[in-house]
Amino acid sequence: MCGICGIYNLNNRNKIDCGVLYAMMTAIRHRGPDGSGSVFLDDVALGFNRLSFLDLEGGMQPIQNEDGKISMICNGEIFNYQELRDELLAKGHHFRTKTDVEAILHLYEECGTDFAGQLNGQFAIALHDARNGRLFLVRDQIGSCPLFYAGADGRVIFASEIKAILEYPGVERKLNLKAVDQLMNFPGIVSPTTFFKGIYSLEAGHMLEISAGSEIRNREYWDMIYPQEEPEDKGEAYYVERLREIMKKAISSRLIADVPIGFYISGGLDSSVVACFIGKYLMNSGYSFSAEMGEGDLDESRFQKIISECVNSTHYRTMITEREIWENIPNVIYHSEAAVKESYDVAAYLLSGLVSDSPAKAVLTGQGSDEFFCGYV
Repeated sequence: MCGICGIYNLNNRNKIDCGVLYAMMTAIRHRGPDGSGSVFLDDVALGFNRLSFLDLEGGMQPIQNEDGKISMICNGEIFNYQELRDELLAKGHHFRTKTDVEAILHLYEECGTDFAGQLNGQFAIALHDARNGRLFLVRDQIGSCPLFYAGADGRVIFASEIKAILEYPGVERKLNLKAVDQLMNFPGIVSPTTFFKGIYSLEAGHMLEISAGSEIRNREYWDMIYPQEEPEDKGEAYYVERLREIMKKAISSRLIADVPIGFYISGGLDSSVVACFIGKYLMNSGYSFSAEMGEGDLDESRFQKIISECVNSTHYRTMITEREIWENIPNVIYHSEAAVKESYDVAAYLLSGLVSDSPAKAVLTGQGSDEFFCGYV
């Protein structure tokens, strides 16, 4: 979880104030405690706060291509970067770092705006091409990494969190009543809506193409496509083995790092599946974390204990009380930048604090996949 932010001159030709960009970076410093970088060009300013995963010494951003004409900042990870890197090296591209995200830069050189569809990962990207005066904002296919933007004073302001955008003097703080309406009727608000009027969330699988003096173009580069015809039934054994292969590849690709990565154990099927794959295949992860809350049938600690002992992890646990939930709701809302509906949001926040006090730099959560494994009715 790094933090990106920036300012782009759409039709305002005045020089961008470096102090404003630094204020934006400070507002989201918690996303990247391992260092900060920035670049100021004629029509754009890019800021980056780093949480180091790969190439700890040489992987600072912004990253530029060989001639300095293309600049990029990215929050996230590219899981297929090794394959992309090998292909791009074979085509004559030169890499300055050993990070995964530099592959994005050279893939854009090779494929133009089609680069995003070839990335397997979770990412929020800002890429500036000085050759044609364009800025591209890109969010991953599923929307794992957040990316927000707003227009003010002839400029486009963007960031990983809304609080950074609010540091720009021309952006107003106004409640968006449409978000309140969505919250009351849906499980949550729907991109591009946010709780702040005039500030938008880039939709999953979308790319903004911004050119100086022209309109902003928002295009969908990816969507879930279901087959029109019912596929051939290959039998249960085939699907069991195929799922096992996919799970192993997906989990192992998320554990490639130069720092320790942990995993959550909730007691549910989702995190338990992830934990057991890590334990069975001895992947690069030995730290596990769980939050205990509730009593009786709501208490899942016995299941958490079974899994942690099964995978032989160094286990961290915290007990969450009702008092802690009430006390931490303001912090959760501050970081969510939205209203919250469930006490689990506070539990997740406190669990993250447990991780930050451990050797692990990040965690695999398994969040959201219980439904796929029939964990709920």
